[in-house]
Parts: sequence; structure tokens; C-alpha cells
Amino acid sequence: MEKHTSPGTGERGAKARPDTILLVEDEEMLRMLIETFLVDHGFAVICAADGLEGFTLFKQHKDRIAIVLTDVHLPKMNGCTAFLEMKRLNPSVKGVFASGHIDPMMKRRLQQEGVRHFIHKPFLIKEVLDAIYELMGEE
Repeated sequence: MEKHTSPGTGERGAKARPDTILLVEDEEMLRMLIETFLVDHGFAVICAADGLEGFTLFKQHKDRIAIVLTDVHLPKMNGCTAFLEMKRLNPSVKGVFASGHIDPMMKRRLQQEGVRHFIHKPFLIKEVLDAIYELMGEE
């Protein structure tokens, strides 16, 4: 399912950004919507349909992926486990988690790893962009 999308120039005239976002979402329509939105705002996006595919793609592109945007509940490998494995390979990678529910113990574990952005589904697409911009400002 691997898909790489080059950054666009968005309605706000966004310029291409050096940051690549790995988007891991098993709901195809939602994945396509978020991907389009991010590309329109100047981001390069790599998409995966499940946690294992996301982890595999991260291993291949770990030097250029700055942010992982992932669902929590995914087939093959959940988003939390996948992200923690990615963090072992590149401790500077940042994460944004989207879910209708996240186990409080797993949330605490992710917070211990520096994750601060948890977006509750259903979410406004602007919430995703705000979280990403905030993460970029931390660098």
C-alpha cells in the first residue's frame, strides 16, 4: 500500500516543507482525506494502511520522517507499539495519535516517551494541522 506524495502548494500558498509525515491509518477514506490535506499544506506524506506496514516504511525512510500521525487501533500492529518501535530506531521522531479511545496505561507510556498530542476521533482536520505545526515549532 506504500504511497509517497510530494508536497503541493495549498490554498494558502504553502511552500514545500522539509518534514515528511508518515500517516498510518487503516480507514482508506480518512487516510486519503488527511493525506490530501497535508499535501495541500506543503508536506511530503508517506502512507501506510496498518501498523506493521507503517513500521516497515519507517525503517526504510527513518532519516526523513519527522512526524508520525497514526491511529491507535490498527491491524497487524497497533499504532502505539509501532510508534514505540519507530522511536527506538530514531529517538527524535515525534508522534500524533488519533483514536476514539486510548487505554490510559498506554497513553501514560507514550507520554513518558514525549508524546503530547492525542486527537480524539472524530476530529476536525484543523486539529491535525495544529498538532503538526506545534510539533514543528519544538524543533
